[in-house]
Amino acid sequence: MEKISIYVILIFFLNFTNAVCQDERLFRDLMGQGAKKPFSESVLKKRVHWHALSPFYEIEMDGLPGKESFRVEKRDGEDWFSLFNQYKEKIFSKKLDSLGKDSKVFRVSQRVLSKDLKTLIVYFYNGFTDVLNFEGKGRLYFFTWEDNNLKTLNSFKGPIFWHEFSPRNGYYHRRVYDLSLYDSNGDGIKEIIVKHGPTTKLFFYKKKKGWQRF
Repeated sequence: MEKISIYVILIFFLNFTNAVCQDERLFRDLMGQGAKKPFSESVLKKRVHWHALSPFYEIEMDGLPGKESFRVEKRDGEDWFSLFNQYKEKIFSKKLDSLGKDSKVFRVSQRVLSKDLKTLIVYFYNGFTDVLNFEGKGRLYFFTWEDNNLKTLNSFKGPIFWHEFSPRNGYYHRRVYDLSLYDSNGDGIKEIIVKHGPTTKLFFYKKKKGWQRF
């Protein structure tokens, strides 16, 4: 099996444990590089109107010479995730739904689902609200392509994988969902399984149709 691993971690760090498969590659510090200044200082200079971009992060996607890349950006508070070809030309872009303060992409994982199907799993913290009660959520997005053909790129808004909540002057609690890949029906394509306690959400991909929930 092809071995690939990607992690992208920003200053926001969740106490989140996840099953790491063989085909996962890691990247760190999405909006900065290495041990540079903190995210808030080196990237996002808050002002009335601003546009902040991460560096390009290279990744091999289609098996051809030259590497593709991705980057995240803030457009006046909106979060976007974009993919680029080997010439740094944008080939796909998706707005991620933020719900509150401090929203950000903090991890990206490339997974091989079958011999001719790959996906980028984007871990996105939707942000938090604290007007009456404190509440924050994290959601997964799937960027998938077939047969090493980037023209088939499609996106899917996946499930919640993190939830934190605290009533005002009350007890803080959090719920962390475990993610795993498994070919449960024997068709040669791995499903994405997100689980917490007795709650299990299973997502499977049908070629030419996209992601579906079981």
